[in-house]
Amino acid sequence: MDWKPYKNGHLAKSEYAYYHISRQFYQEVGSNRWLIEYQNIGADHFGQEGIPITAIGEETHGYDSLEAAKAEAEKIAREDESCLEEKT
Repeated sequence: MDWKPYKNGHLAKSEYAYYHISRQFYQEVGSNRWLIEYQNIGADHFGQEGIPITAIGEETHGYDSLEAAKAEAEKIAREDESCLEEKT
């Protein structure tokens, strides 16, 4: 995916969703970590109201590095594409 700077992080678009990665402070671990948010492509742009945004990695307090978060987002995008292609 082609990642571009966006607001406080990075944004990429797959065929089916937008992926936004940003740094979040997690009090539980006392550090900033990378969080992935995705929004299905029904939106005209990331953050469009009325289309839910789902956080990924929040339960594990995010990812250690930007590279790890990007790799996970790209893995999820590939899995989503495979699942949707199987249904058609």
